[in-house]
Amino acid sequence: MTIDNPISVDNGDGYWLTLRPYQNDALKAIHEGLQRGLKRSAVVLPTGSGKTVIFAHLCGEWRDLRANGVVSGRVLILVDRDELIKQTLKKLHDDSPGLKVGVVKAEQNDHEDRDVIVASIQTVRKLFRLDQIVASGEIGLVIVDECDLAAAESYLTVLNALGCFNTFGGAVAVGFTATLIRADKKSLGTVWQEVVYQRDILDMIRDGYLVDVKGTLVTVDGLSLKDVAMRGGDLSVGSLSDALLSADAPRFAADAWQEHAGDKPGVVFTPSVVVAQAFADEFSGRGIPTAAIWGDMSSDDRTAALKGAHCGDIKVLINCMVLTRGFDWPEASVCMIARPTTSAVLYVQMIGRILRLFPGKDWAHVLDIVGASRDHRLATLADLTSRRIETIIEGESLMEAVARERERLNPKLADYAVSYEDVDLFKRSYAAWLQTKKGIWFVSTREHIYFVWVGSEPGMYRLGKRPLRLSKGQRVPTEWLKNDIPLELAMTWGSQLAVNEDPDYNVASRGASWRRKNPSEKMVSYARRIGLGSEITLGINQGELSEIINIHVASKMLDKAVR
Repeated sequence: MTIDNPISVDNGDGYWLTLRPYQNDALKAIHEGLQRGLKRSAVVLPTGSGKTVIFAHLCGEWRDLRANGVVSGRVLILVDRDELIKQTLKKLHDDSPGLKVGVVKAEQNDHEDRDVIVASIQTVRKLFRLDQIVASGEIGLVIVDECDLAAAESYLTVLNALGCFNTFGGAVAVGFTATLIRADKKSLGTVWQEVVYQRDILDMIRDGYLVDVKGTLVTVDGLSLKDVAMRGGDLSVGSLSDALLSADAPRFAADAWQEHAGDKPGVVFTPSVVVAQAFADEFSGRGIPTAAIWGDMSSDDRTAALKGAHCGDIKVLINCMVLTRGFDWPEASVCMIARPTTSAVLYVQMIGRILRLFPGKDWAHVLDIVGASRDHRLATLADLTSRRIETIIEGESLMEAVARERERLNPKLADYAVSYEDVDLFKRSYAAWLQTKKGIWFVSTREHIYFVWVGSEPGMYRLGKRPLRLSKGQRVPTEWLKNDIPLELAMTWGSQLAVNEDPDYNVASRGASWRRKNPSEKMVSYARRIGLGSEITLGINQGELSEIINIHVASKMLDKAVR
């Protein structure tokens, strides 16, 4: 079921769309995956890469293949919000205006005699609505936009009902996302079988498809995140909002915007409606054309604000976390993070809003609001890339940091199981991934070590498992759990298996509450017995000492295989 040259498929209307080379490569990878029998494949591309264009083109190809008897069934596109339905419809029309497209959402039920149906997941999760679609024509391909959401019950219900998890028969599914890691820590490894194509933000910037980005820290003197409560692994919205307002953050933010952004258009992300409105009042009071947007404001008011931004009347859109997905404003070149977060997924979604190309826009600028003290490991620009960047100096762009670190890094890193070219993924994982002294990534449970090793093909990796404790003289071979899979998938599987092994105590979970406790006497005694006494410093917590011990043990076990 391959297409030799998807870039030149005629949709039957004399309309041809030239795709970027990587978009064409992504389409080829999808078809090759289907040819290999994949039922659920994923494509991971940064925000601004044109994922919607790719799956719009895929719809036109599927229709042509169906007309030629190569495949059967129509296409169903699942989207998360009404705004994404509108965006998807536009891209479908732009790419293949001859496609017959229907919409299913709320009262709208336009699915009869349609090649493609764009549906709200909130609507089709009600199986009687899905049954109506299937009754009017078989579904052969399901496209999931923002497929990092697909571990939610609503998506699983629909995918199961359409047979996407069947070994034989049923529909096939293809997912598209910028971040195949969920902020709520649910595993996606059981949803998507394989990432068939992905590109890093660095690749996109280097090749001229996204703009470079640099960051500036905006310190709010009276703001301390130390006492901000944590909820669901991130800073609590209510507690963070109180801290921002108590510290007069809107004033500091407006000062920083005037100093660093001037009259450039941009977006501000805040944790709550009350903070968004406070920021908007302060910005407007300074004469900055500003509009605030939040989830339950009227559709007319939101449309008016977005229209004002696109026509230039509004320079700053201040929002309460509603513009993280499906929002296109290419003119925007400044992003203020007034919602500090420990979630790399959320951070990447926010920054992605300003990386799109636009005439006269040479680079993007991130203004990170932080407290006077660093009390949490907040997401930073380094989290934008899956390549490991240890530090980004303030005022330095992402690509400048890459150039500096390439000069500084030891060339022997190329011999590590995972090279410096490949990851910061592990630091973003909800599982506590660590590195041995020779650079091997691993995560420990009470009984095992799960680790990532090079595969038999370039760019592919293996996931291994070894017991932590062996009887004297006992030799146990490594159990290879996954072979020759993309790095992100190997990490996802390793995270899931490690965390699931200890569901009660959560040994492998980065956010487990036990990590913040004082180390037990037993742990301290063990650390001293294996020669780590000097590492036990005043104030060290149980999680920190556990990581020191785990690195010591894993290094002895795994590093002997690294030259």
